[in-house]
Amino acid sequence: MLMIVMLSTLKQWVLYNVDLYQILVISFLVSELNRRFLC
Repeated sequence: MLMIVMLSTLKQWVLYNVDLYQILVISFLVSELNRRFLC
């Protein structure tokens, strides 16, 4: 039982971190593109 709870919590944590990571990558790409076009 405890194992299942830990696994589901871990899964949620990983999904949450993947979302954060995607947001960071997208914002980085956008800033890079802006710099290329503006300069």
